[in-house]
Amino acid sequence: MAKMPPSLSTALIDWLQRERLKPAQPIGNSQRKTETEQLALTLVNTSSNKKSNSSKTRKSRSHIRLTQLFAAGITKSGMPIRVKLKQELAKKCGHKYVTKGLSFSQKGTVLYQDEEFDKPSPLARRVNSSAANGWEYVEVLKNGQWICLDELRKIWRTI
Repeated sequence: MAKMPPSLSTALIDWLQRERLKPAQPIGNSQRKTETEQLALTLVNTSSNKKSNSSKTRKSRSHIRLTQLFAAGITKSGMPIRVKLKQELAKKCGHKYVTKGLSFSQKGTVLYQDEEFDKPSPLARRVNSSAANGWEYVEVLKNGQWICLDELRKIWRTI
C-alpha cells in the first residue's frame, strides 16, 4: 500500500470499511429454513437410589479405622493379633511374625510398645521399620484361624 498512489490507497481503505459494515447476504434467493423440534425430557427422581448407594460408595472409598471394625463387632478387645515381618527382617529375627506386645485396647485401637494405632499401616511400618500395607501384614485370630485385616475390612464394607 505504501507504493500505491494516495488516491488509490484512500479509495481501497474506504471500500474495505464499507464492506465490513455491510451485513452478510445470502447468495441468490435461497434462504435457509431452520426447523425446530420439541424435545421430550423425562425426569427421574434418583435421590432415594443415591441415598442407599451413597453409604456403600463412601464405605468402599473411605479410609477405614480399626475402631470402625471394633464398633461393628468384627474385632474384639483381647483378640490375639500379630504383624507379619518382611522377608529380610524375618530372616534376621528368626521368626515370621511379631505377637509380643500387641493387643487391642478397650476402644478398638491396637497398642504396641506404648503407642496406640487406629490404622494398620502405621502399625505395620512401626513393627517392620519400613512402609508396609497393614491391611495385608496385620492379622487377628478369629474363630481359631489367622485372618488378615483386609478380609475383615471386606466384611465391614458389606455391613
